[in-house]
Amino acid sequence: MAEDLPLGILSLAAVLETYSIHIQVPDLNSMYLRRSWPDPYHYRQVDYFSFALSELSGLSFDVIGLGTMCGSYPLTLRIAREVKRLRPDTVVILGGPQATVTDEATLEAFSFVDFVVRGEAEESFPQLLQALGGDGELRDIPGITFRECGRVVRNANSAVTQNLDALPLPAFHMLSRTKDCRYIPLEIGRGCPFGCTFCSTNDFFRRRFRLKSPARMIEQMRLLKKQYGVSSFELVHDMFTVDRRRVVAFCEALLNCGDKFTWSCSARTDSVDDELLALMAEAGCTGMFFGVETGSPRMQKIIHKNLDMPEAERIVETAGRFGIGVTAAFIDGYPEEQREDLSASVDFIMNVARLDHVSPQINLLAPLAKTPLLLQYRDRLVLDHVFSDISHQGWHQDDADMALISVYPDIFPNFYGVPCGLGRRYVNEFNRFLMNGLARFRWLLIALHQQGCNLLMAFDRWRELRGPSENPSRYYGTVAFCSEFKSFLRATYLDRESTAVFAVEGLLDYYDALDAALRPSPGALSEKAERGAAAKLSQCAVPKLTDGTCVLHLDMDVKSIIDRLRARLPITSDVLCSIMLVARHARAGKVELYRMPSLSAAILHLCDGRRDVRSIVQQFSASADMVEEDHAESLCLQGLELLNQYSLIDFENAQA
Repeated sequence: MAEDLPLGILSLAAVLETYSIHIQVPDLNSMYLRRSWPDPYHYRQVDYFSFALSELSGLSFDVIGLGTMCGSYPLTLRIAREVKRLRPDTVVILGGPQATVTDEATLEAFSFVDFVVRGEAEESFPQLLQALGGDGELRDIPGITFRECGRVVRNANSAVTQNLDALPLPAFHMLSRTKDCRYIPLEIGRGCPFGCTFCSTNDFFRRRFRLKSPARMIEQMRLLKKQYGVSSFELVHDMFTVDRRRVVAFCEALLNCGDKFTWSCSARTDSVDDELLALMAEAGCTGMFFGVETGSPRMQKIIHKNLDMPEAERIVETAGRFGIGVTAAFIDGYPEEQREDLSASVDFIMNVARLDHVSPQINLLAPLAKTPLLLQYRDRLVLDHVFSDISHQGWHQDDADMALISVYPDIFPNFYGVPCGLGRRYVNEFNRFLMNGLARFRWLLIALHQQGCNLLMAFDRWRELRGPSENPSRYYGTVAFCSEFKSFLRATYLDRESTAVFAVEGLLDYYDALDAALRPSPGALSEKAERGAAAKLSQCAVPKLTDGTCVLHLDMDVKSIIDRLRARLPITSDVLCSIMLVARHARAGKVELYRMPSLSAAILHLCDGRRDVRSIVQQFSASADMVEEDHAESLCLQGLELLNQYSLIDFENAQA
């Protein structure tokens, strides 16, 4: 969680420091998430509202500025109201995306809010604070909304910041956890020139596409590397690659700067090409976020995204050839979406899910304030308590939040639904099924989809037999879902007369064995496993499998099945064979599979955490028929060293 630094707030803090304004940035989100993570469904037990007020009560301030996002806006307003009640003289100022697009409605509804600073606030916010101190008139400050004589006044928009190079480095020094970050977010530009109907970015940045200069970016990256030892960055811009020439200039500057940095960015699939991807990768790009949104050509036109689907899929795949990881994001539940459109999105997702470098995402549509989509359907909103996961708003809503949401649809439209021909509950449940299924048994879903059982049809049959879930958010994240869905497949799929069944049956056995061997799943290499390679081998050391590693004995060559699914090749009967695999949880929740040579497998089988090295060597030497007796001992010791170097085994009670 250390990397979720509040970049916008830190950027404003840095600007205020140049005016010698005393500020504090309490890191509430980080402290709260550390207390609540990893189970968002238990947030009720750690009430954020009470937590935030408790933390704020220890601070001294006469002005409080709160950033706003759509998913947490009700909570933000409740905190602001209580601060005002406890400290009536405190000036409450809201900024950020949600307050910007609901400024007048917010001030009319909530008397405890004094000001809204709209859009880019590097100039208007300091001017407002100076005016509150007696230096300047409120009417002269662009980009603010306030009350005057009981009436809401909305000043003209402030100008966007043209020269982003002139902005100071965000005040990362104000958060102590910056030093613990593996990467740091760094704004590289602002503004998207496109007009997707569901997107609210243009309301904040007003389509004015801008980039920092390569020299300024490299200067800031070097400074952060020197201060915090961090050389990896998330370059923040909704659409970094719009201007190809400037992306090339940035990459070339990085290649010539003498420093090595890695970075990720956001882009459209139609604003990159093979040559540019190769250059970006060479310059350190390791990750890209592509908002594909829908796999349906018809829906691409309706939402004004206008991507070419075959080319988008090709670009997603091509990025991996250059070592760039891809997040491919989708939205479903559009008013015009039909079953064939959703099926096309599922086809796209499953086609790219077979690629190791791709992480798919899919979320239910949320009607964001002032977007073209909301303006079209604002008279048909429905509060059905089916929440999108956009901005985490689907995790949990407090009753007090819901009380606000139900009264003010114009302020909190993202919690409402627009008409959906497929049914919002259906689409939401499918999304939970798909995302949790990909996380729990990715290759099983890929096999189902590739081997003639359309995944959407499989979900429909599963839902028909089981019945709709009353709480998809909770159910599809449980072990019960995994077990019940695998039982469903064994009962309904494996009796088919087809060699395609081999893939599904083999993967069912694989995931069953994996779950049994690694429950509870650690999800990533433990610290102990990572330091295993440094352990010293001695005769009395006791080798054991590292945390997150297990040995699987299967009746099908699952690694071959996965390799063929990855290449979209047919699964044939030659996968039917006894095999021993080593499975190891890697980072990002993925599993690495190793098909062990027979001698390595024999050594690994003996590493059960009970035998010491001396016993393992003796037993291996006695049973290794294909190895000459004189060589068996040295071969076993070399094998143990190699298994240790690959972090498959660790040594307990190791002695020098």
